[in-house]
Amino acid sequence: MSPVDALATMVHAHRGAFVALSIGSTVGTLALIALTPWLLLQLPPDHFVRPRRDDGTARRLARLAMGVVLLVLGLAMLVLPGQGVLTMLVGVSLLGLPIERSLARFVLRRPGIALALNKLRARAGRAPFVFGEPPTSSRRR
Repeated sequence: MSPVDALATMVHAHRGAFVALSIGSTVGTLALIALTPWLLLQLPPDHFVRPRRDDGTARRLARLAMGVVLLVLGLAMLVLPGQGVLTMLVGVSLLGLPIERSLARFVLRRPGIALALNKLRARAGRAPFVFGEPPTSSRRR
């Protein structure tokens, strides 16, 4: 039996699971598209530069657990239907790694990304995000 035939047999045998995964992936993607702008509007303008507050042990453990779950689901979605890379990025952001905030600022400081985010906030009448000072060049002249 060829690999294609084996895959076709597996899909036929588990048709319900594949349909459920496809519907779940589609709903998840649409929810992500709808909720992302709303979430960005809920954040305060200095969210990316202010120090993170201490949330307490229970909240930190809940964030860690959710981050691990999303990271595992994202890894699974690399081979299953779904937005695996994006789910893994959200999972990693919930883990609270020390480099998380500096990496977010590095990405969000890019002119095109910062402009798009701040245009969204301006249309909603919100103050623009503050991303901090751009990194200085370490090159010698």
